[in-house]
Amino acid sequence: MSEELHLSIVFKRFGKNLAKGTIRRSWAPFNTEILLKTRKTTGAVSKHKGIVYIILPLNLRTESSLTQNLQKGDIIIDPPKHAIGIILQEMPKPSTAIKAGEISEGLDNLEKLASGTIITIEIQSS
Repeated sequence: MSEELHLSIVFKRFGKNLAKGTIRRSWAPFNTEILLKTRKTTGAVSKHKGIVYIILPLNLRTESSLTQNLQKGDIIIDPPKHAIGIILQEMPKPSTAIKAGEISEGLDNLEKLASGTIITIEIQSS
């Protein structure tokens, strides 16, 4: 049996780490591969109904997800929005989203970001 692939995701602004988290390949296999191939990208922050979205210049794929409810700190991938989202409050999962992982540190820094802020996302296999 093979070990599950986890990706480390780091959110940065002006070279300073804002937050870190983990993405699990088994939860979003196609999009995990897209992110792993990209390694580093920039995106614009958009806040909407308890979610901080980072709009990315990537073509993300729709995948199925068994998760029904999301917790504060969960990382989602929302292909129609071309975005990674960070959940700021407990809520039902948006219909187009896939739970992909969790933020492990710096959630408060992401909560403080204003819409329109440009940040960098770096992805590494763990």
